[in-house]
Amino acid sequence: MSTGMLSRIERNLANPSLRVMTQIRHALGAAAGALFTDAPPQPAPVVRIVPSVGTSSFICKQDQRPQLDFGYMRKELLTPRSSVGMQMMILSIPPQGASGSEPFRYPAEKAGLMLEGEMILTVGDEKFMLEEGDSFLFDGSLAHTVSNPGDTPCKVLWIIGAVSGGQHI
Repeated sequence: MSTGMLSRIERNLANPSLRVMTQIRHALGAAAGALFTDAPPQPAPVVRIVPSVGTSSFICKQDQRPQLDFGYMRKELLTPRSSVGMQMMILSIPPQGASGSEPFRYPAEKAGLMLEGEMILTVGDEKFMLEEGDSFLFDGSLAHTVSNPGDTPCKVLWIIGAVSGGQHI
């Protein structure tokens, strides 16, 4: 990436792709959660104290989930930002949306469960049409993309296993 492009991104004059954001994050050595914005402030919830539950460092409350919106796809982080061993997120893809023209490759197992709509999952040279209730597991080091061919949004519970050398978003 050129320094000019990086400067335009820093000044909000360019909207980087998911691939570019991931490259920047890896170059900075930042955790995946660093790219997510905090959830909008919510009214203080009614707190019910349950004895012997422990701390909340491993809990992500629904109204406080970090989100990353690319316009063509949105990710909602379900695991704490500090997680290094596993990540779960809800991937929302609008009608005719896709992960991009270039496939991803990350050395991690990836799995998912279709929550709503339909999605085409391409892994290597194989394409699969997935519908609500379908699940999958594949080697993330293989080239892969996702797209929504339908007329309604799709939602996928997306799970990423341990990644060597950083996290993936």
